[in-house]
Amino acid sequence: MEKPSAASAGGNNDNRGKRAPVEVPCGCRFDPTDEELMVYLRNKIMGGRDDLPDYISTADVFGTSPNQLPFDRCEYSAGKKWFFYTVGQNDDVFTGDGYWTPTSEEAICIDGQVDGYKKEFTYYCGTEHPGNRTNWYIHQFRLNPDVYGASAVGNNLDYKISSVVACMVFRKEAVVQSNRRKIKRKRKN
Repeated sequence: MEKPSAASAGGNNDNRGKRAPVEVPCGCRFDPTDEELMVYLRNKIMGGRDDLPDYISTADVFGTSPNQLPFDRCEYSAGKKWFFYTVGQNDDVFTGDGYWTPTSEEAICIDGQVDGYKKEFTYYCGTEHPGNRTNWYIHQFRLNPDVYGASAVGNNLDYKISSVVACMVFRKEAVVQSNRRKIKRKRKN
């Protein structure tokens, strides 16, 4: 099987990376909870919900440094969170001028079962470990293959379930990091 690419995560994007326009009421923004984002991901992979608008574009999130991501395609995102579909990653991913590294993972439960997982990645500048930690983060959301595996949905979707993920890219304020440094300095003194 071929190595998955960001294009394999595509949906109704056309050849230029643009999505079909979505009618959004004035003042509304796309800012889903973790559970709501899992519903969008499940619909992206398995279909079945025509009533869900396509607010999320496709991009090679892990192969791109944060300052080069196509944020202009995220016109429905709220504040400083941007949402993309891409191909999932488990290990460090190098972008050329830095790398994304996983830092934590947690289960997302819906209706009493583990529906999927959320893994956090942090971006580091530099090409060698340890690089300089930045304030860029990704929350990667993926479906639980035990719930949505081949036996449950058929072999034709198994590939997408194991590779397509939804990502929330965001930047934590630098003030928070500088406050942490001040607190650590005070404790050392």
